[in-house]
Amino acid sequence: MNRGSVELLVWSSWRLQGVASVFATSDQGANGVASLKTLIGSKIKAVKCTAPAWDLWLEFSDGKQLITFSDHLEPDASIESNWELWTAGKHITAGPGSTLVEE
Repeated sequence: MNRGSVELLVWSSWRLQGVASVFATSDQGANGVASLKTLIGSKIKAVKCTAPAWDLWLEFSDGKQLITFSDHLEPDASIESNWELWTAGKHITAGPGSTLVEE
């Protein structure tokens, strides 16, 4: 299996969009996953991560944008984190709430 230089696991709500249209959201199931596959091989052009909940915004070389909406909050969050990012030697976890951990 080929692995990317950056791996992102999103547990929170998300949206894949372009400048003028929305391609997919986390609410779509299999259709949303199929749209995410269009990002395979794309290069990340820009990244923003904003406090307090650490929403994540990724812009790709083809102009698509993946936006996460950190909606898991303690107490009683259904999932422990909103997203996790792996790069060479680093693991970053956002959530629940305003927690951001880098290992």
